[in-house]
Amino acid sequence: MDTLKLNFGEVDNTLFSYGIQQAPLVYNNEESNWKAILKSGKMVAILGSNYQVLPNDVALKAAESVARSVGAEPFKPKFASSNAVFSESGTRLYAMYISTNSHSVGGEKIHTGFTIGNAIDGTLAFSCGGFTFRSVCSNGVMLGYKQLEHYYRKHTSGFAVDIASVTVAVKTVLNEMEKVLENYAKLQLIQLNRDIAKKIAESRLISRKVIPDYIETKKSKLIGFDAKISLWQTYNDITREIWHNDGTHIDSKRVQFQILHRIIRV
Repeated sequence: MDTLKLNFGEVDNTLFSYGIQQAPLVYNNEESNWKAILKSGKMVAILGSNYQVLPNDVALKAAESVARSVGAEPFKPKFASSNAVFSESGTRLYAMYISTNSHSVGGEKIHTGFTIGNAIDGTLAFSCGGFTFRSVCSNGVMLGYKQLEHYYRKHTSGFAVDIASVTVAVKTVLNEMEKVLENYAKLQLIQLNRDIAKKIAESRLISRKVIPDYIETKKSKLIGFDAKISLWQTYNDITREIWHNDGTHIDSKRVQFQILHRIIRV
């Protein structure tokens, strides 16, 4: 059997000022269609050679420019040191911004905003999604990128951030958040039912720690629920626990929000 040789080609230091290096994978002395992405000397991904790396610093600068244009302010969650929240790996960025104007839903003050996401390891496109913040319990909720997918750009060859296009997309997201607030109000008029309680209880991606006591579970199975509780209370009780759970990082929070929004539509 012939000996197989796999090694790196000449390192591309174009993004070295951001701590990022790229190196093609060479297979039996021929360049392949793959390359390695390194951050601060550590390999973080092997991706197709046409993958266009957008440094998170560049994405954050773009987000700040867009936020100024739409009159939004940086929003720092309690579990982060700034509004720029990074994944445990440090490869994914979630930059959070909030509108200065508040809205009233059932007598409660709620702010809307947006999140700009990006990654250097192929796990997240450059994208924007909706965000709400409930003042009464300092509870934030990331609406996700699939629900409000007005700007979702994969890092393919030639990709570059178009500030004007992102600004238009963010304005659209903020406008559509009005519909989210309307749906929040509707949740106050709907009671928790067995189907929703069962889906919450049996979800393998929602932590047992965030499920309220009025949804009784045993071995991840529903054994009882309080039908007098509104979906609004259910939604807020769960999102509050997800948001304030110091034991979960931003990626886990985001996934749990996504799963909850498939169960309780907003």
